[in-house]
Amino acid sequence: MAIIHDKLYHSSNLARVEFDEYTRSLLRFLLYTHQTDMEVQLELDLAPIELPLSLALPCGLILNELFCNAMKHAFAGREKGVVYISLYTDPSERFNLCVRDDGGGLPPDLNWNETKTLGLRLVKMLGEQIEAEVKVSSGDGTSFTVIF
Repeated sequence: MAIIHDKLYHSSNLARVEFDEYTRSLLRFLLYTHQTDMEVQLELDLAPIELPLSLALPCGLILNELFCNAMKHAFAGREKGVVYISLYTDPSERFNLCVRDDGGGLPPDLNWNETKTLGLRLVKMLGEQIEAEVKVSSGDGTSFTVIF
C-alpha cells in the first residue's frame, strides 16, 4: 500500500495508478524481502495499464498474496525457480493479471476455493470485490489468472 501511495504522490492523476509500474516496484520489494539461498528468476510481461484506485488496491493485494505464496510454497526442495507475471488487456477489454510459477503445483486434494489459508481466502474475497473471475491451473507449476 505504501508503494501505491508513493506512485500516487508522484503522479499527476490521483485517481489512477500505472499498474505495470506499480507491479514492477512491488515485485522488486517482495523479491528483496523474500531473499533466500534459492535463486528465483522473475519474468515480467506487463502492458502499460492504468487502473483506477478502486481496482489498483485490491489487485495489488492479490498480486502480493499470489507472489508470496509462490515464494513460500512453489519451490520446496529446489535450488532455482521462475515466477512469471503478466498483465494485459484481452480482446473483450478485460484486464488479465496472471501469476505463474514453475514449481511443484498445488497439492492434488486442495480446492483453492474452500481453503482455510488466509492468503487464498483473501485472493478469493478480493476477486469477488472487483467482480473478477479467478482461474487456477496446476500441474507443471501453478497459475492464477485474475480476469476483471
